[in-house]
Amino acid sequence: MNVIGLGNVGSKIATLFEKYPQYKVNKIANQDHGNTLVIKEQSHPEKYEALVPNLTAIVNNVEDEVLFIVCGASFTSALSLVVLEQLKDKQIDILYIKTDTDMLSQTKQLHEKVVYNVLQQKARSGAFRNLYIVSNQKVEETLGDLPVIGFWDKINDFIASTFHMVNVYTHQDPVMGGLEAPPDTCRISTVGVKELSGGQETDLFELDSARATRYMYAVNGERLKSSSDSLKKIKSELKNKITDNHSVSYGIYPTTYQVDYCWFIKSTSIIQK
Repeated sequence: MNVIGLGNVGSKIATLFEKYPQYKVNKIANQDHGNTLVIKEQSHPEKYEALVPNLTAIVNNVEDEVLFIVCGASFTSALSLVVLEQLKDKQIDILYIKTDTDMLSQTKQLHEKVVYNVLQQKARSGAFRNLYIVSNQKVEETLGDLPVIGFWDKINDFIASTFHMVNVYTHQDPVMGGLEAPPDTCRISTVGVKELSGGQETDLFELDSARATRYMYAVNGERLKSSSDSLKKIKSELKNKITDNHSVSYGIYPTTYQVDYCWFIKSTSIIQK
């Protein structure tokens, strides 16, 4: 999979994928994050919209699947459609980083609102395979008390590692169950994680009106060989989540870890406010 980070936030998160062998990483930003197409910093999003960067070197290096990472509050996100247009023949997933807009200037608030809605509308129309929304506030709540120095490093690392695990399991065959694709209209999503033993689901964005959820259970392989308790608990848990408006699928994957975890993707067709 190719990872493309747009803007300094998107590029910092994209850089964290470089430690995994599954990804080829490129960045587009006004600072050099390594392997970066550096563009001149602009004072207003409209000035970024007027730019048409030469992405030939990046596009020629891109294979079928692309993870495009962008923070809507960054003025550079105004380049999103310009970049995505040059990748339109690829299978595109967008990882959208949503910031605390209360702390932004009025110009950035308005800009973020536009980018947020435009990308959702484009995803819902089928222009992209999926738009994953992740809230920095939700990640902060999940991690608890964070140090001031290294605050964003912790936030970004958790986002990258969570999405990496989701990506790993969606590209593997489970030993039990099977992940079912959500309805074609459900292209707006979020991801989350929980400990299998009594843990609460931690969504990285409060998705309104989820229509489908895919659960990926990572369970110690020795326990899977010796007992069916994990399967019984999973099935019992999932039966309580199924409704007429919410479908559920799952996969169980053996690991060498002692602690069992579950990652999930929740999807909807509803534009998020």
